[in-house]
Amino acid sequence: MISPVPGSQRPGTSATWISPIFTAALTGRTPLAGAFEAAARVLPLLWAVGYACGRRRAARYAVTAAAVPATAALVEQLAAGQAGTWLTFTMVWAVFAWLTVLAVGGGFHADAPPPRRPAGRPGLVFAACCGLTGASLVLFLGAGDAFWAVATAFSVGAAAMLAASRGRVEATAATALTALGTVVLTLRLSTLPQTMAVAPADVARAVATQTALVALLVAVCAAVAVRGVAAARQRTAGAG
Repeated sequence: MISPVPGSQRPGTSATWISPIFTAALTGRTPLAGAFEAAARVLPLLWAVGYACGRRRAARYAVTAAAVPATAALVEQLAAGQAGTWLTFTMVWAVFAWLTVLAVGGGFHADAPPPRRPAGRPGLVFAACCGLTGASLVLFLGAGDAFWAVATAFSVGAAAMLAASRGRVEATAATALTALGTVVLTLRLSTLPQTMAVAPADVARAVATQTALVALLVAVCAAVAVRGVAAARQRTAGAG
């Protein structure tokens, strides 16, 4: 995924270090291979469909289809005998994809309470996240690795929620943010060694700073979650 343009090295700037992640994979291939590559880029959009869908069967189908690209990539790398950072990244990607599928499948049952979603309609929240991730790539063109935009969206969203609530996020929400941040941090760390090795100096500094920021936000969310759980237990004990 991280492939510097020829002639672009660490001492340079990030202006020419843009990974051809979308265009290169779709050129010079047979129609069938091109269709598979296109599906690998379109199917993940079904995560949003599964999130916003109110019908349990449709949500299950959507997230299951969205997890297929991660599984296919893992099978392909294992069959080719690959090892190292990218195999680790792909395994993490596939594991978290299927954990999400299991969570959606297990959460939709007859006596489940209504899902609790972030403030605003799901479509508007998703559109805002898309705009944020896109803007992060447009404003900093050199950050062409796999998780720059995802980590940016988490950092801004978590910081905004903590700031708006003045650190008094309810325990459930703080726990969910901690879990999400742990996933983002794990994925961010999976590409960090290669990014630091091949990226220009300004990109390497930006990615390292972003990683530290995500780690800090995860720690803060975890502390808020622990404090909220402790307060809830005290209230329960007092009421008893």
